[in-house]
Amino acid sequence: MRKISIIIPVFNEINTIEALLKRVGLINFKGLEKEIVIVDDSSTDGTRDFLKSIKDGSYKLIFNERNYGKGESVKRGLVQAGGDFFAIQDADLEYEPADYINLFDMLREKRVNIVLGSRFPALNNWRPINHLQFLAHRIIGMASQLLSGVKIKDPTSCYKIFDKSFRNYALPRLRSKSFAFEVELISLVGKGNFKYAEMPIHYYPRTYQDGKKIKWFDGIKILLAILRHNIL
Repeated sequence: MRKISIIIPVFNEINTIEALLKRVGLINFKGLEKEIVIVDDSSTDGTRDFLKSIKDGSYKLIFNERNYGKGESVKRGLVQAGGDFFAIQDADLEYEPADYINLFDMLREKRVNIVLGSRFPALNNWRPINHLQFLAHRIIGMASQLLSGVKIKDPTSCYKIFDKSFRNYALPRLRSKSFAFEVELISLVGKGNFKYAEMPIHYYPRTYQDGKKIKWFDGIKILLAILRHNIL
């Protein structure tokens, strides 16, 4: 039986990790074995202790010796994953795990290598909270499209599912350790001429008070990453 590996990078998500794992556990990919790979990026809020207390041997648990960043955590998860297909799932509950069923169905129906979830428009009608955020998303989206040649609306979306051929191509080429991992992955879709599709997903943004980690200056870093990974 073929297998899908769900990679979950985690850093200081003690308030959401248990609920997230329950939701992921409910996903049923018909005809596929499911593997869950959790990579803790040296959490300090109790997340690591919670993960170590899990007795379910169906999880693959990886504990980084220090805080490397999301990109490095995902890469470490992909190295250990044994699937034929791969999905990336953040641990903060901003995204709905059940949407992966639709993404995977599109991957098979469209016969593409990767399907990317788009928050524009989200299925719950989410929109950027202010004009500055809207402008930032537009600039990042246009820059990514122009330089990578991958015509999608939401290159910084954390939701994507892809096959083994793309994983094998991308893994040795990925350099980003941070959130810039998202746009670097898009650049590799273009460089490798992989077939892709995009579809709307649910999105429930949290506030900084709730633990959101990306700040305004990360937008600048992402723009620079788009330039670096598509031009250099």
